[in-house]
Amino acid sequence: HEKHMFTYERLESLSITSAIYLCDTCRQLAEDAVVRSQLMQEMILKTMLDAWVVYIEDPQIAPHLALMASAFAYHTDTHEEFVLQGGVRLVIELYSRSPVEHVRLCCLLTLLYLAETEHARKCIAQERGIMMLLTACENETHIDLVTNAMKALIPFASSDDYRPEL
Repeated sequence: HEKHMFTYERLESLSITSAIYLCDTCRQLAEDAVVRSQLMQEMILKTMLDAWVVYIEDPQIAPHLALMASAFAYHTDTHEEFVLQGGVRLVIELYSRSPVEHVRLCCLLTLLYLAETEHARKCIAQERGIMMLLTACENETHIDLVTNAMKALIPFASSDDYRPEL
């Protein structure tokens, strides 16, 4: 069923409302390890990013997409696929574009979860995520945003490889 549900053509044909519902459904499905694994193997994130180029810039979908990303990134078994499918770039773009605190918080939480694994830390650094986290520490006014940005920076500060960038 998922093999034909998450094709580029099908995702591209969805309305913005349907895309929002799909994000919310996938967020719920991310709690089940077997389903989560199947969705990641089907390259759902990559297919969404390719099919929804226009939607990703739409402020209506940003909260749903950011929350879905954090739900997948919460589980370490998805980190490698999440990174390979462009998830880090997505959350950095969502954070940069959105004035909505909830969206930015979900993006910071996603980077916090991903920072647990070395492979993801490399990608975060390559996508200029360290700079984004530092900027969040300086510019955010909500304490939860600053706190999570600082927490996400801890693995980078603990590493000789990334400490010079801080």
